[in-house]
Amino acid sequence: MNIFGKIKAAFKANNPHMAIMSPMLDIFGWSPESDSKKLLSRVKGWSYACASRNISACSQVPMRLYQQAGGKISTSKTESIPSLKRHDFLRGKLANAISGKVELEEIVEHPLLDILRAVNPSQNGYDLKAMTFGYLESLGRAFWLKERGVDDTIVNIWPLLAQNVKIIPDSNTGGIKYYEYGSGKKKRKFRVEDIVFFRNVSLESQFDGSSPVKAGIQAIDLHDYANRFELASFKNGGRPSVVMKVPVDGFIDKEDRKRIESEFKTKYSGVENNGKFMTLTGGADLQEFGFSPKEMSFLQGRKSVLEEICGVYGVPMSFVKIQDVSRANAWAALDLYSQYTINPRLTQFEQKLNEQFTPDFGEGLYLLFDDARPKDREFRLREMKTHVETKYSNINEERAVDGLEPVEWGNTPIEPAKPDMGEAVDEKPDDKATKAAGPTNNPPKADFVPTIFLTQLVILFKELEAEIVRNLTTKAYEKAVEGDLMAAIFDTEKWEGKLEETSMPFIKGIMVQATVDSLEKISEEAVFSASSPEVVAALDDRRGQIKTIIGTTESNVRMAIKEGIENGENRGELIKRVRGVVDSRSIADRIVRTESIWAHNEGNMQGWKQSGVVKAKQWDTAEDGRRCPFCATMHGKIVPLDTSYFAKGDTLEVPVEGDPTKTQKLSFGYGEIKHPPLHPQCRCSLIPIIED
Repeated sequence: MNIFGKIKAAFKANNPHMAIMSPMLDIFGWSPESDSKKLLSRVKGWSYACASRNISACSQVPMRLYQQAGGKISTSKTESIPSLKRHDFLRGKLANAISGKVELEEIVEHPLLDILRAVNPSQNGYDLKAMTFGYLESLGRAFWLKERGVDDTIVNIWPLLAQNVKIIPDSNTGGIKYYEYGSGKKKRKFRVEDIVFFRNVSLESQFDGSSPVKAGIQAIDLHDYANRFELASFKNGGRPSVVMKVPVDGFIDKEDRKRIESEFKTKYSGVENNGKFMTLTGGADLQEFGFSPKEMSFLQGRKSVLEEICGVYGVPMSFVKIQDVSRANAWAALDLYSQYTINPRLTQFEQKLNEQFTPDFGEGLYLLFDDARPKDREFRLREMKTHVETKYSNINEERAVDGLEPVEWGNTPIEPAKPDMGEAVDEKPDDKATKAAGPTNNPPKADFVPTIFLTQLVILFKELEAEIVRNLTTKAYEKAVEGDLMAAIFDTEKWEGKLEETSMPFIKGIMVQATVDSLEKISEEAVFSASSPEVVAALDDRRGQIKTIIGTTESNVRMAIKEGIENGENRGELIKRVRGVVDSRSIADRIVRTESIWAHNEGNMQGWKQSGVVKAKQWDTAEDGRRCPFCATMHGKIVPLDTSYFAKGDTLEVPVEGDPTKTQKLSFGYGEIKHPPLHPQCRCSLIPIIED
């Protein structure tokens, strides 16, 4: 039985263990409010599919009981929270309830946990959560009745049928006076303290709640009308497909009419009779009825209706409809769905419990859900590797994040291996005196990724992808014929600003740190000036180049959509193309690696300029199998400190490996090259040349 069937059948039979509830169990004799009843009746088709996804996703997330460390519960019944990440997540949930930074511990044995596992003699904990979330999805409000024993303790929880609950307001306080359950003579009154009242926020009523069904009622009705329209057509009850026209001077009596209709139905109706040959005599004429353009448009609008229904429920379309999506896109959709649809619902649910339920079992208790977001193990492995190799943390600190016990050898930071920088080439500028190579300034390793920077960019490009998909409506699709599609779906200026706002603080931070480090190596007495004109100009120039990434993305999306339209693809197929182009993790990783190298080398140059002793710079590469031919030809080249290696518009040409008769080119149309990177994800660095 599905969840909505359970809601209807939950109290069908009287329970011998619950005599107090018997007056309200005969629910089928009641006449609930018509609006609520109609809302429940609309939970079908795509509406049911979306609601059931949210209900099952919310209901399966574990909910645990916590208290502040050293609380009133015996320590033998509690456990510490091993994972630091989980601990921080839980403390964030309690930021509005507990002041200051507190330590939490999980309570593993308690009567409250027992009653949440077996809520009443006929329902379990999953049933309770599923029914509650089901009513929140459909009606926007849900109710628990707390059945109390002789000592006023809670012995059972009964989820009430929300369509049969009436809230009686208190005119004196503006709050709730009591709850009324049932209808007619079977109404019962319940005290405020005996009810847990869940509700979605509503801007229209203090006691009512908003819900996806209410918000999407028009789209849900449109889908229902389309279904009924097609059913009527298939049953030949909605309209005739063929009409026989008889001349004005002709005559058909009642018996002849019945005979003709019967013969026509016998010979030509049904799938198996399709395509049979027909012969007409006399003056009769047959006219076929088809669908008008308006009716065809109505039927073709099913897809946009589904998108709207999914939108109000916060469910990705790929979750309710089979679509060919990549693993990366599926993972991104699941991550966003968990973060922006499921977690907010869980937070609302648990806060109401901690307000109206847990206080009945003692002070200082908190029911909290685990994080619904999926665990990206690949990302976590890269994060751990980066943290350990850059000495951001040691092995034991990373194990603590994952809830693992420390190891004896895990407290000492691992010394990262230094890349083989090769020997410096003794090359002199023509107009300079003899030089000496200064200290090396190893760039960030090839696998170095500032985790926070990367995470912020992944989120940004996921949001960009989601906005494009959301804006790619049927209306926008139609504009493609007029060549105006990108203006409707891609706000270039907006995303240029967002990328600049996200990236520049990290770029400036890496650059400033490199400047300070290079100065310390050259001269301990030198003082770094973060406001020098050269520093400001360099950051302003990079700010402009950062924005071109959005322009490139817009161009790639434009080309993908143009190609899809030329191939006659529908909106769903165009969305697949867009998601293939806007690969958030790939784009973010490329930006972080490239900009980190740029900021590192720019910072070195700024430090050398402020030192006053560095006169030239030497290009240095990692001499390994991963080095590209363009970087290889640059190795050892020395130019004055203020001179660029390439001007804007220059081209670097190198032979093709294995075939010296052919060459390959690298153009610098985006700007001059004063230092690495030579190209995206370049790993080169500079060595200062100090005058003897």
